[in-house]
Amino acid sequence: MNFIQVWHYGVNDSYGPHYDFYENNEDKPGGNRVATVLIYLSNVTHGGETIFPKSQTTKLKDESFSECASAGYAIKPVKGSAVFFFNLNLDSTLDNSSLHQSCKNIVHQNALTVQYTVSAMTIMRIC
Repeated sequence: MNFIQVWHYGVNDSYGPHYDFYENNEDKPGGNRVATVLIYLSNVTHGGETIFPKSQTTKLKDESFSECASAGYAIKPVKGSAVFFFNLNLDSTLDNSSLHQSCKNIVHQNALTVQYTVSAMTIMRIC
């Protein structure tokens, strides 16, 4: 079963590179996490980006991005915006390009995010 999670990052907080899928999901009720939605609940003026270091997609970055965001695809936290990405490929194999991390918040504002992951069981019930 998956829950909505609220994350709070203070100044100098970050979340290192990780996947949202389970390497071995045999004992996980409902199956693996198919997709993730991150919803930004606050603005961060410098730092706090979500980055995908293995992404093949590139994006122009200006001086408002932190040094951490220099590698891979980076998304700045903007209140009310969301990021959706798949954790599994269409054949249900693990998608290694979904590796992501949160860069350190450099200013005194805190970033709040809501993370919602969807299991394969949930998607099958909806369809």
